[in-house]
Amino acid sequence: MLPPAANPAAAPGNPDVISSLAGLYGQQEYSDCKVVFMLETTPRGGQAAPSGTLAAGPAEPGLAPGSVVGEPLPAHSLILRRACEKWNQQWLDWTPRPDSNTRASKRRKLTRMQAAAGGGASPAARADVPEIRIAVRSADEVPAAAAVVKLAYTGLVEAGSITEALQVRQQAGYLRMPRCMEACLALVKEALLRGEGASAGAGSSSGAGGGHGGGSGSSSSGAEAAMELFRCSALWPDPANDPTFAAFEALLSEAKRRLVAHFGDALAVLNKEVLRRQLWALPAMGLEALLESDGFGTDSESSVVLVLAVWMYVNHCRTDADTRRRLCGLLRLVQCSRGYLAWVLPALALDHHDHPDGRAGWLPITPDQAGWLSNYVGAAAAVKEVLWEERGGVPEGWLNCRPRRQCVPPPGLAFTFGASREDLAEAFATLEEQQSADVYPEFDDGVFGSIWAMGLEWRPNLQYTQGDANAYMFLCARVPATFEVQSSTVRGLNLLRRPTEMQRAGLYMSKRGAFGRWKDVLISDLASSEAVAFGSGRGNFFALYGAAAPPVPAQRQAGEQQQALRAREAVVAARWAAYLRDGKLTGKVVLLPRE
Repeated sequence: MLPPAANPAAAPGNPDVISSLAGLYGQQEYSDCKVVFMLETTPRGGQAAPSGTLAAGPAEPGLAPGSVVGEPLPAHSLILRRACEKWNQQWLDWTPRPDSNTRASKRRKLTRMQAAAGGGASPAARADVPEIRIAVRSADEVPAAAAVVKLAYTGLVEAGSITEALQVRQQAGYLRMPRCMEACLALVKEALLRGEGASAGAGSSSGAGGGHGGGSGSSSSGAEAAMELFRCSALWPDPANDPTFAAFEALLSEAKRRLVAHFGDALAVLNKEVLRRQLWALPAMGLEALLESDGFGTDSESSVVLVLAVWMYVNHCRTDADTRRRLCGLLRLVQCSRGYLAWVLPALALDHHDHPDGRAGWLPITPDQAGWLSNYVGAAAAVKEVLWEERGGVPEGWLNCRPRRQCVPPPGLAFTFGASREDLAEAFATLEEQQSADVYPEFDDGVFGSIWAMGLEWRPNLQYTQGDANAYMFLCARVPATFEVQSSTVRGLNLLRRPTEMQRAGLYMSKRGAFGRWKDVLISDLASSEAVAFGSGRGNFFALYGAAAPPVPAQRQAGEQQQALRAREAVVAARWAAYLRDGKLTGKVVLLPRE
């Protein structure tokens, strides 16, 4: 529940009288009129339709425009007329006067219309009680409209969330009550600023040695408020004619800052499941705030493309072509890696050409545009100048050379992994001579068993060939499964083994040394100057110890075979003993910044 927000300029007065008046809200005592909530019959503004008309407008299912929704509120004209000029005008127009029966006749006619429209009768809906009518589009808006009425009595806005505060602000806008609108925005501001000083950048990546992320993805209340604000964008004020829009725009800037600080960077979003799920829940305008920000960090623009692909994989059905074009226009494709420029973007362009409205064709790029980008980035200065003059319809955002914040610090980002003794025995105990098998270690905190960086999936493999004194550890690159949607050609890049630049990284395994001390041993130092094919990897050999497992026994009784298998499993464990700590092989991949 958001705490009440007072109006910016509270009027002076006797506190006892003010308290007494505030306590009259919803009370019959001294009541001389009532507030009635009706489905709108005219453009918004809180006034009823002219006599004899029922203008078309949004209505509650099953109810006609002009129907009463919710319960009427006993009210006090002395308070409402001073709080809102529209309510004052309704009182002047609809209250019977001694010198004329016109107003009373109009009131009776409107009341008959209201009953005929299905509004229903209630004790507070008598024709002889003056009415202040507030137009709503549905019963869901009645609490917000009632909150505006309550503010007239108490000078306070009560709302349980940012959404409710904006709903009240919207109703106040229809009624032209600027004080209430300002108070609602004050509530929103307070919610955004709550948690100031708490851990910022919950999603940001951090240096190696203590895990791969600086936070768990749990957000401060300010970040949660920012995400809620973007989820209710339909309630935002109109920039063209809303007097509070300038104040709201400042709040929106703060919300964007908090949203970027919360998600941190592309690698945090891609490699933390809690952040990935929060990304899926973001509306398009929230994602737009991330993509347009220089502060949203990354290792490469390819990872930002992947962030959008991950979001689009879940939200494509909730977007139209214009929304996809706007979001994709914020990608700085000219800064993508060579692997993306040479292979991934052309494949996505082909998908868009063949399936422009399908999930596979989510990126609105043509084959000509993809070819231009690839040639432009890799061209010499003279050729680049000519290509620039012929860039044609390439969106300006794609040519943005302004770098985003680099999220990989010099020490690197560490991702720890492990494999059990049972995993090794299952893979290697039954191998015949010169037969090979692989073990795929699981990351302690990964997504789908992989590291996501440089716009690709990376996974360490342990490979052993029966009879060898060494095992092989390597880091394998794959085009992410996110692209492997129906009819997508991008998935074929893994089968075609197209080359790309290697992820700069260090592969480490924990090994027991002298006096039983454990230390991280560098197995392979990978450089970005090396090439790797999609679907394959690069790494190095490291020594094992002890004798190789004996050969598979000939066909014998089941009991003898089981005994022989257990013996082979014991030998496998002995060969890997220097790397098994408490029955588990452990290691880490340290991603390093590009050279």
